[in-house]
Amino acid sequence: MVYQIKLKNLFLVLIFGLVSFLFYAGIILNLNPVQNDLILVLMFLLILTFSLVMLLVEVAKKSYSIVMLHWFFCFIFYGVAAFIQYSSNTFLYAFNLETTDLIYITFAVFLWMLFYYIGTKIKFSRKINKSKFLSSKVNFNYAFIVFSTIMSILITLYVISQTGLNAIFSRSTASSAFQQESLAEQQMLTSLLRNSVLYGLAISILFYKKFKQGLFLVIIQLVACLIVNTPFGLARFNVAVVYIGLILLMFSSFKKNRLFIFVFFLAFIIVFPLINVFRRYSLFDIPDGVVFQTISDISDNFLTGHYDSFTMIIYSYIYTNEYGISFGYQLLGPLLFFIPRSIWPSKPIGSGAYILEAYGHSFTNGSAPLIAEGIINFGIFGVIILALFFGKISAYLDKVYWENVKFEHSTILAVFYPFSLSLFFFMNRGDLQNTFAFFVSHLSIFLIIIWINNQFAKVFKNRY
Repeated sequence: MVYQIKLKNLFLVLIFGLVSFLFYAGIILNLNPVQNDLILVLMFLLILTFSLVMLLVEVAKKSYSIVMLHWFFCFIFYGVAAFIQYSSNTFLYAFNLETTDLIYITFAVFLWMLFYYIGTKIKFSRKINKSKFLSSKVNFNYAFIVFSTIMSILITLYVISQTGLNAIFSRSTASSAFQQESLAEQQMLTSLLRNSVLYGLAISILFYKKFKQGLFLVIIQLVACLIVNTPFGLARFNVAVVYIGLILLMFSSFKKNRLFIFVFFLAFIIVFPLINVFRRYSLFDIPDGVVFQTISDISDNFLTGHYDSFTMIIYSYIYTNEYGISFGYQLLGPLLFFIPRSIWPSKPIGSGAYILEAYGHSFTNGSAPLIAEGIINFGIFGVIILALFFGKISAYLDKVYWENVKFEHSTILAVFYPFSLSLFFFMNRGDLQNTFAFFVSHLSIFLIIIWINNQFAKVFKNRY
Protein backbone atom coordinates (compact mmCIF):
# COMPACT_ATOMS: atom_id res chain seq x y z
CA MET A 1 0.00 0.00 0.00
CA VAL A 2 1.28 3.47 -0.88
CA TYR A 3 0.61 6.15 1.73
CA GLN A 4 -0.02 9.75 0.79
CA ILE A 5 2.30 11.82 2.95
CA LYS A 6 2.42 15.60 2.94
CA LEU A 7 5.87 17.09 2.46
CA LYS A 8 5.72 18.78 5.87
CA ASN A 9 4.77 15.53 7.60
CA LEU A 10 7.53 13.66 5.78
CA PHE A 11 10.00 16.30 6.94
CA LEU A 12 8.83 15.90 10.54
CA VAL A 13 9.15 12.12 10.28
CA LEU A 14 12.71 12.40 8.98
CA ILE A 15 13.62 14.94 11.66
CA PHE A 16 12.25 12.68 14.39
CA GLY A 17 14.18 9.75 12.95
CA LEU A 18 17.39 11.77 12.96
CA VAL A 19 16.81 13.05 16.51
CA SER A 20 16.05 9.53 17.72
CA PHE A 21 19.18 8.14 16.08
CA LEU A 22 21.40 10.86 17.52
CA PHE A 23 19.74 10.38 20.91
CA TYR A 24 20.60 6.72 21.33
CA ALA A 25 23.85 6.92 19.34
CA GLY A 26 25.04 9.83 21.48
CA ILE A 27 24.37 7.96 24.71
CA ILE A 28 25.92 4.71 23.52
CA LEU A 29 29.10 6.40 22.25
CA ASN A 30 29.66 7.91 25.69
CA LEU A 31 29.69 4.51 27.35
CA ASN A 32 32.70 2.37 28.14
CA PRO A 33 31.55 -1.12 27.13
CA VAL A 34 33.01 -3.95 29.16
CA GLN A 35 31.71 -6.63 26.79
CA ASN A 36 31.93 -6.91 23.06
CA ASP A 37 30.04 -9.97 21.92
CA LEU A 38 29.49 -9.50 18.21
CA ILE A 39 26.30 -11.58 18.00
CA LEU A 40 24.67 -9.72 20.87
CA VAL A 41 25.68 -6.35 19.48
CA LEU A 42 24.16 -7.34 16.15
CA MET A 43 20.97 -8.52 17.89
CA PHE A 44 20.65 -5.23 19.75
CA LEU A 45 21.32 -3.38 16.50
CA LEU A 46 18.55 -5.43 14.88
CA ILE A 47 16.14 -4.59 17.70
CA LEU A 48 17.01 -0.89 17.55
CA THR A 49 16.73 -0.74 13.77
CA PHE A 50 13.55 -2.81 13.51
CA SER A 51 11.72 -0.85 16.21
CA LEU A 52 12.88 2.53 14.88
CA VAL A 53 11.92 1.74 11.28
CA MET A 54 8.49 0.48 12.34
CA LEU A 55 8.04 3.57 14.52
CA LEU A 56 8.84 5.88 11.61
CA VAL A 57 6.55 3.94 9.27
CA GLU A 58 3.70 4.31 11.77
CA VAL A 59 4.42 8.02 12.24
CA ALA A 60 4.21 8.43 8.47
CA LYS A 61 0.82 6.71 8.42
CA LYS A 62 -0.91 8.26 11.43
CA SER A 63 -0.55 11.26 13.70
CA TYR A 64 -0.73 9.00 16.75
CA SER A 65 -1.74 5.42 17.45
CA ILE A 66 -1.48 2.55 19.91
CA VAL A 67 0.78 0.71 17.47
CA MET A 68 3.05 3.76 17.25
CA LEU A 69 3.55 3.87 21.01
CA HIS A 70 4.23 0.13 21.05
CA TRP A 71 7.16 0.64 18.69
CA PHE A 72 8.30 3.62 20.75
CA PHE A 73 8.28 1.36 23.82
CA CYS A 74 10.31 -1.32 22.03
CA PHE A 75 12.81 1.26 20.81
CA ILE A 76 13.38 2.80 24.24
CA PHE A 77 13.04 -0.19 26.60
CA TYR A 78 14.25 -3.12 24.49
CA GLY A 79 16.68 -1.12 22.39
CA VAL A 80 18.24 1.91 24.06
CA ALA A 81 17.87 0.99 27.75
CA ALA A 82 18.65 -2.71 27.25
CA PHE A 83 21.79 -2.01 25.22
CA ILE A 84 23.03 0.54 27.75
CA GLN A 85 22.54 -1.94 30.58
CA TYR A 86 24.33 -4.66 28.61
CA SER A 87 27.20 -2.43 27.46
CA SER A 88 27.86 -1.12 30.96
CA ASN A 89 27.34 -4.56 32.52
CA THR A 90 24.87 -2.98 34.91
CA PHE A 91 21.79 -5.14 35.08
CA LEU A 92 19.33 -4.14 37.76
CA TYR A 93 19.29 -7.35 39.76
CA ALA A 94 22.22 -9.59 40.63
CA PHE A 95 22.45 -12.85 38.68
CA ASN A 96 24.97 -14.70 36.58
CA LEU A 97 24.30 -14.86 32.87
CA GLU A 98 25.78 -16.76 30.00
CA THR A 99 26.07 -15.05 26.64
CA THR A 100 23.78 -17.71 25.17
CA ASP A 101 21.08 -16.66 27.66
CA LEU A 102 21.25 -13.06 26.49
CA ILE A 103 21.14 -14.16 22.85
CA TYR A 104 17.98 -16.14 23.63
CA ILE A 105 16.40 -13.09 25.30
CA THR A 106 17.22 -10.77 22.41
CA PHE A 107 15.83 -13.40 20.04
CA ALA A 108 12.62 -13.51 22.11
CA VAL A 109 12.37 -9.71 21.84
CA PHE A 110 12.87 -9.92 18.08
CA LEU A 111 10.19 -12.62 17.83
CA TRP A 112 7.82 -10.42 19.81
CA MET A 113 8.32 -7.50 17.44
CA LEU A 114 8.04 -9.69 14.34
CA PHE A 115 4.80 -11.40 15.39
CA TYR A 116 3.35 -8.17 16.76
CA TYR A 117 3.84 -6.71 13.30
CA ILE A 118 2.25 -9.81 11.75
CA GLY A 119 -0.64 -9.42 14.20
CA THR A 120 -1.28 -5.89 12.94
CA LYS A 121 -1.76 -7.33 9.45
CA ILE A 122 -4.22 -10.10 10.38
CA LYS A 123 -7.62 -9.52 8.81
CA PHE A 124 -10.85 -10.40 10.59
CA SER A 125 -14.10 -11.19 8.86
CA ARG A 126 -16.27 -8.22 7.92
CA LYS A 127 -18.72 -8.97 10.73
CA ILE A 128 -15.95 -8.87 13.33
CA ASN A 129 -14.33 -5.82 11.78
CA LYS A 130 -17.54 -3.83 12.13
CA SER A 131 -18.08 -2.80 15.74
CA LYS A 132 -21.38 -1.00 16.22
CA PHE A 133 -20.61 -0.40 19.89
CA LEU A 134 -17.23 1.29 19.37
CA SER A 135 -18.64 3.37 16.52
CA SER A 136 -21.88 4.31 18.27
CA LYS A 137 -22.29 8.07 18.56
CA VAL A 138 -22.24 9.98 21.83
CA ASN A 139 -25.57 11.73 22.42
CA PHE A 140 -24.40 15.14 23.59
CA ASN A 141 -26.75 17.20 25.75
CA TYR A 142 -26.35 20.31 27.87
CA ALA A 143 -28.11 18.80 30.88
CA PHE A 144 -25.34 16.25 31.31
CA ILE A 145 -22.70 18.99 31.14
CA VAL A 146 -24.45 20.76 34.03
CA PHE A 147 -24.69 17.48 35.94
CA SER A 148 -21.02 16.71 35.30
CA THR A 149 -20.01 20.15 36.53
CA ILE A 150 -21.96 19.77 39.78
CA MET A 151 -20.55 16.27 40.27
CA SER A 152 -16.98 17.51 39.71
CA ILE A 153 -17.44 20.36 42.20
CA LEU A 154 -18.78 17.99 44.87
CA ILE A 155 -15.95 15.49 44.36
CA THR A 156 -13.39 18.29 44.49
CA LEU A 157 -14.83 19.65 47.74
CA TYR A 158 -14.74 16.14 49.20
CA VAL A 159 -11.07 15.66 48.26
CA ILE A 160 -10.07 19.04 49.70
CA SER A 161 -12.04 18.37 52.90
CA GLN A 162 -10.20 15.08 53.38
CA THR A 163 -6.65 16.29 52.79
CA GLY A 164 -6.53 20.06 52.64
CA LEU A 165 -5.43 21.91 49.52
CA ASN A 166 -1.68 21.69 50.19
CA ALA A 167 -1.70 17.89 50.53
CA ILE A 168 -2.73 17.31 46.92
CA PHE A 169 0.60 18.66 45.68
CA SER A 170 2.57 15.60 46.79
CA ARG A 171 2.11 12.00 45.71
CA SER A 172 2.82 10.76 49.23
CA THR A 173 -0.17 12.66 50.69
CA ALA A 174 -2.59 13.15 47.77
CA SER A 175 -3.94 9.60 48.01
CA SER A 176 -4.98 10.10 51.65
CA ALA A 177 -8.25 11.60 50.43
CA PHE A 178 -9.31 8.14 49.27
CA GLN A 179 -8.14 6.21 52.34
CA GLN A 180 -10.29 3.15 53.14
CA GLU A 181 -10.03 0.10 55.40
CA SER A 182 -8.82 -2.20 52.63
CA LEU A 183 -6.62 -1.59 49.60
CA ALA A 184 -9.32 -2.89 47.25
CA GLU A 185 -11.89 -0.44 48.65
CA GLN A 186 -9.40 2.42 48.39
CA GLN A 187 -8.61 1.58 44.76
CA MET A 188 -12.31 1.41 43.90
CA LEU A 189 -13.05 4.78 45.52
CA THR A 190 -10.00 6.36 43.88
CA SER A 191 -11.02 5.11 40.45
CA LEU A 192 -14.65 6.12 40.91
CA LEU A 193 -13.97 9.70 41.98
CA ARG A 194 -10.97 10.52 39.82
CA ASN A 195 -12.25 8.90 36.64
CA SER A 196 -15.76 10.31 37.04
CA VAL A 197 -14.31 13.81 36.99
CA LEU A 198 -11.99 12.91 34.11
CA TYR A 199 -14.52 11.39 31.73
CA GLY A 200 -17.24 13.88 32.57
CA LEU A 201 -14.75 16.54 31.50
CA ALA A 202 -13.86 14.60 28.34
CA ILE A 203 -17.48 14.54 27.18
CA SER A 204 -17.91 18.21 28.11
CA ILE A 205 -14.87 19.19 26.05
CA LEU A 206 -16.26 17.48 22.96
CA PHE A 207 -19.68 19.03 23.63
CA TYR A 208 -18.17 22.51 23.68
CA LYS A 209 -16.10 21.87 20.55
CA LYS A 210 -19.21 20.74 18.68
CA PHE A 211 -21.79 23.28 19.87
CA LYS A 212 -19.59 26.16 21.11
CA GLN A 213 -21.57 26.32 24.36
CA GLY A 214 -20.78 25.66 28.00
CA LEU A 215 -17.21 26.98 28.04
CA PHE A 216 -17.51 28.26 31.61
CA LEU A 217 -18.71 24.85 32.79
CA VAL A 218 -15.83 23.15 30.98
CA ILE A 219 -13.34 25.49 32.69
CA ILE A 220 -14.84 24.66 36.10
CA GLN A 221 -14.53 20.95 35.36
CA LEU A 222 -10.96 21.39 34.15
CA VAL A 223 -9.98 23.11 37.40
CA ALA A 224 -11.69 20.31 39.33
CA CYS A 225 -9.78 17.74 37.32
CA LEU A 226 -6.48 19.50 38.01
CA ILE A 227 -7.23 19.20 41.74
CA VAL A 228 -8.68 15.68 41.87
CA ASN A 229 -6.25 14.33 39.26
CA THR A 230 -3.38 16.59 40.20
CA PRO A 231 -0.24 15.78 38.19
CA PHE A 232 1.77 16.25 41.39
CA GLY A 233 -0.13 13.52 43.23
CA LEU A 234 -0.51 10.82 40.58
CA ALA A 235 1.80 8.06 39.48
CA ARG A 236 3.58 8.99 36.27
CA PHE A 237 1.71 6.50 34.11
CA ASN A 238 -1.60 7.90 35.38
CA VAL A 239 -0.47 11.45 34.63
CA ALA A 240 0.17 10.30 31.06
CA VAL A 241 -3.24 8.65 30.79
CA VAL A 242 -5.11 11.70 32.10
CA TYR A 243 -3.28 14.61 30.52
CA ILE A 244 -2.15 13.17 27.21
CA GLY A 245 -5.75 12.08 26.70
CA LEU A 246 -7.10 15.54 27.56
CA ILE A 247 -4.55 17.30 25.36
CA LEU A 248 -5.53 15.19 22.36
CA LEU A 249 -9.21 15.92 22.97
CA MET A 250 -8.69 19.65 23.40
CA PHE A 251 -6.29 20.24 20.52
CA SER A 252 -7.55 18.72 17.29
CA SER A 253 -4.44 19.94 15.46
CA PHE A 254 -2.62 16.84 16.73
CA LYS A 255 -4.80 14.80 14.36
CA LYS A 256 -3.46 16.69 11.36
CA ASN A 257 0.27 16.94 12.08
CA ARG A 258 3.06 14.70 13.34
CA LEU A 259 3.91 16.62 16.50
CA PHE A 260 2.45 14.08 18.93
CA ILE A 261 5.45 11.75 18.89
CA PHE A 262 7.77 14.71 19.55
CA VAL A 263 5.65 15.80 22.51
CA PHE A 264 5.44 12.26 23.86
CA PHE A 265 9.19 11.78 23.44
CA LEU A 266 10.02 14.95 25.37
CA ALA A 267 7.43 14.17 28.05
CA PHE A 268 8.74 10.65 28.48
CA ILE A 269 12.41 11.60 28.66
CA ILE A 270 12.15 14.87 30.64
CA VAL A 271 8.72 15.49 32.19
CA PHE A 272 8.08 11.99 33.57
CA PRO A 273 11.38 11.90 35.53
CA LEU A 274 10.52 15.33 36.95
CA ILE A 275 7.10 14.09 38.07
CA ASN A 276 8.90 11.36 40.01
CA VAL A 277 10.31 14.08 42.27
CA PHE A 278 6.86 14.45 43.83
CA ARG A 279 7.09 10.95 45.28
CA ARG A 280 9.49 12.47 47.82
CA TYR A 281 8.63 16.16 47.92
CA SER A 282 5.65 18.45 47.82
CA LEU A 283 5.53 21.12 45.12
CA PHE A 284 6.38 23.75 47.73
CA ASP A 285 9.18 21.79 49.44
CA ILE A 286 11.45 20.80 46.54
CA PRO A 287 15.09 21.50 47.54
CA ASP A 288 17.22 23.74 45.35
CA GLY A 289 19.01 21.87 42.61
CA VAL A 290 16.77 18.78 42.61
CA VAL A 291 15.06 19.67 39.34
CA PHE A 292 18.36 20.45 37.60
CA GLN A 293 19.94 17.27 38.96
CA THR A 294 17.00 15.19 37.76
CA ILE A 295 17.34 16.56 34.23
CA SER A 296 21.12 16.11 34.18
CA ASP A 297 20.75 12.47 35.26
CA ILE A 298 18.54 11.52 32.30
CA SER A 299 21.09 9.14 30.79
CA ASP A 300 21.58 7.43 34.16
CA ASN A 301 17.84 6.75 34.38
CA PHE A 302 18.30 3.93 31.89
CA LEU A 303 20.19 2.03 34.60
CA THR A 304 17.39 2.35 37.18
CA GLY A 305 14.34 0.25 37.97
CA HIS A 306 12.17 2.46 35.77
CA TYR A 307 13.76 0.67 32.81
CA ASP A 308 13.85 -2.87 34.19
CA SER A 309 11.77 -4.41 31.37
CA PHE A 310 14.68 -6.18 29.67
CA THR A 311 16.01 -7.35 33.02
CA MET A 312 12.64 -8.81 33.98
CA ILE A 313 12.48 -10.70 30.67
CA ILE A 314 15.84 -12.22 31.62
CA TYR A 315 14.50 -13.08 35.06
CA SER A 316 11.39 -14.73 33.59
CA TYR A 317 13.63 -16.85 31.35
CA ILE A 318 15.83 -17.90 34.28
CA TYR A 319 12.77 -18.65 36.41
CA THR A 320 11.12 -20.88 33.80
CA ASN A 321 14.40 -22.73 33.25
CA GLU A 322 14.50 -23.53 36.96
CA TYR A 323 10.82 -23.99 37.85
CA GLY A 324 9.08 -24.48 34.51
CA ILE A 325 6.29 -22.52 32.84
CA SER A 326 2.90 -21.93 34.50
CA PHE A 327 0.82 -23.18 31.53
CA GLY A 328 -1.39 -20.10 31.71
CA TYR A 329 -1.94 -20.03 35.47
CA GLN A 330 -0.36 -16.57 35.79
CA LEU A 331 -2.84 -15.28 33.20
CA LEU A 332 -5.70 -16.12 35.56
CA GLY A 333 -4.63 -13.17 37.70
CA PRO A 334 -5.35 -10.55 35.01
CA LEU A 335 -8.45 -12.33 33.71
CA LEU A 336 -9.99 -12.80 37.17
CA PHE A 337 -8.50 -9.77 38.91
CA PHE A 338 -11.92 -8.76 40.27
CA ILE A 339 -12.17 -11.84 42.54
CA PRO A 340 -11.08 -10.84 46.08
CA ARG A 341 -8.09 -12.64 47.53
CA SER A 342 -10.19 -13.39 50.62
CA ILE A 343 -12.33 -15.65 48.42
CA TRP A 344 -9.40 -16.98 46.37
CA PRO A 345 -6.36 -17.15 48.70
CA SER A 346 -4.14 -18.75 46.06
CA LYS A 347 -4.95 -16.08 43.48
CA PRO A 348 -1.80 -15.28 41.45
CA ILE A 349 0.04 -12.08 42.26
CA GLY A 350 1.59 -9.91 39.55
CA SER A 351 4.23 -11.75 37.56
CA GLY A 352 6.97 -9.25 38.40
CA ALA A 353 6.42 -9.60 42.14
CA TYR A 354 5.99 -13.37 41.73
CA ILE A 355 9.44 -13.78 40.16
CA LEU A 356 11.25 -11.37 42.48
CA GLU A 357 9.75 -13.05 45.55
CA ALA A 358 10.88 -16.43 44.25
CA TYR A 359 14.47 -15.18 44.29
CA GLY A 360 14.23 -13.59 47.73
CA HIS A 361 14.12 -9.91 46.80
CA SER A 362 12.61 -7.62 49.41
CA PHE A 363 11.75 -5.13 46.66
CA THR A 364 9.03 -6.75 44.56
CA ASN A 365 7.65 -3.80 42.61
CA GLY A 366 9.27 -4.96 39.40
CA SER A 367 7.72 -4.81 35.98
CA ALA A 368 6.70 -7.81 33.89
CA PRO A 369 6.53 -6.77 30.23
CA LEU A 370 4.26 -8.68 27.90
CA ILE A 371 7.23 -10.68 26.61
CA ALA A 372 7.94 -11.85 30.16
CA GLU A 373 4.26 -12.73 30.65
CA GLY A 374 4.42 -14.85 27.51
CA ILE A 375 7.56 -16.68 28.67
CA ILE A 376 6.21 -17.33 32.17
CA ASN A 377 2.94 -18.78 30.89
CA PHE A 378 3.84 -20.70 27.73
CA GLY A 379 7.52 -20.14 27.00
CA ILE A 380 8.51 -18.85 23.58
CA PHE A 381 5.12 -19.89 22.20
CA GLY A 382 3.50 -17.58 24.74
CA VAL A 383 5.55 -14.70 23.35
CA ILE A 384 4.26 -15.42 19.85
CA ILE A 385 0.62 -15.82 20.96
CA LEU A 386 0.54 -12.60 23.00
CA ALA A 387 2.35 -10.69 20.25
CA LEU A 388 -0.21 -11.74 17.65
CA PHE A 389 -3.09 -10.92 20.00
CA PHE A 390 -1.91 -7.47 21.08
CA GLY A 391 -0.79 -6.62 17.56
CA LYS A 392 -4.24 -7.34 16.18
CA ILE A 393 -6.14 -5.60 18.99
CA SER A 394 -3.94 -2.49 18.74
CA ALA A 395 -4.25 -2.25 14.95
CA TYR A 396 -8.01 -2.84 15.11
CA LEU A 397 -8.62 -0.05 17.62
CA ASP A 398 -6.39 2.28 15.60
CA LYS A 399 -8.30 1.46 12.42
CA VAL A 400 -11.76 2.03 13.91
CA TYR A 401 -10.70 5.27 15.60
CA TRP A 402 -9.15 6.85 12.51
CA GLU A 403 -12.10 5.82 10.36
CA ASN A 404 -14.34 7.71 12.79
CA VAL A 405 -11.99 10.69 12.71
CA LYS A 406 -12.10 10.69 8.91
CA PHE A 407 -15.88 11.13 8.96
CA GLU A 408 -15.74 13.46 12.02
CA HIS A 409 -17.92 11.15 14.10
CA SER A 410 -18.13 11.72 17.86
CA THR A 411 -18.20 8.09 18.94
CA ILE A 412 -17.58 6.18 22.15
CA LEU A 413 -14.14 5.16 20.90
CA ALA A 414 -13.38 8.75 19.85
CA VAL A 415 -13.77 9.80 23.50
CA PHE A 416 -11.89 6.92 25.14
CA TYR A 417 -9.17 6.26 22.56
CA PRO A 418 -6.90 9.23 23.48
CA PHE A 419 -6.74 7.89 27.05
CA SER A 420 -6.21 4.30 25.88
CA LEU A 421 -2.97 5.29 24.15
CA SER A 422 -1.11 5.60 27.45
CA LEU A 423 -3.05 2.72 29.00
CA PHE A 424 -1.80 0.37 26.30
CA PHE A 425 1.69 1.87 26.41
CA PHE A 426 2.13 1.05 30.08
CA MET A 427 0.53 -2.35 29.58
CA ASN A 428 3.63 -3.12 27.51
CA ARG A 429 5.72 -2.67 30.65
CA GLY A 430 3.39 -4.61 32.91
CA ASP A 431 2.77 -6.44 34.93
CA LEU A 432 -0.36 -7.51 33.09
CA GLN A 433 -2.44 -8.12 36.21
CA ASN A 434 -2.09 -4.59 37.55
CA THR A 435 -2.13 -2.76 34.23
CA PHE A 436 -5.14 -4.70 32.95
CA ALA A 437 -7.05 -4.06 36.19
CA PHE A 438 -6.15 -0.37 35.87
CA PHE A 439 -7.35 -0.37 32.25
CA VAL A 440 -10.67 -1.97 33.22
CA SER A 441 -11.13 0.52 36.07
CA HIS A 442 -10.86 3.38 33.57
CA LEU A 443 -13.05 1.68 30.99
CA SER A 444 -15.79 0.74 33.47
CA ILE A 445 -16.12 4.27 34.90
CA PHE A 446 -16.05 5.68 31.38
CA LEU A 447 -18.92 3.40 30.31
CA ILE A 448 -20.91 4.38 33.41
CA ILE A 449 -20.41 8.07 32.58
CA ILE A 450 -21.47 7.41 28.98
CA TRP A 451 -24.59 5.58 30.23
CA ILE A 452 -25.49 8.52 32.50
CA ASN A 453 -24.98 10.91 29.59
CA ASN A 454 -27.31 8.81 27.43
CA GLN A 455 -29.99 8.82 30.13
CA PHE A 456 -29.89 12.61 30.19
CA ALA A 457 -30.09 12.59 26.40
CA LYS A 458 -33.27 10.52 26.53
CA VAL A 459 -34.93 12.83 29.03
CA PHE A 460 -33.79 16.01 27.29
CA LYS A 461 -33.96 14.60 23.77
CA ASN A 462 -35.23 17.83 22.26
CA ARG A 463 -32.34 19.84 23.60
CA TYR A 464 -29.83 18.81 20.86
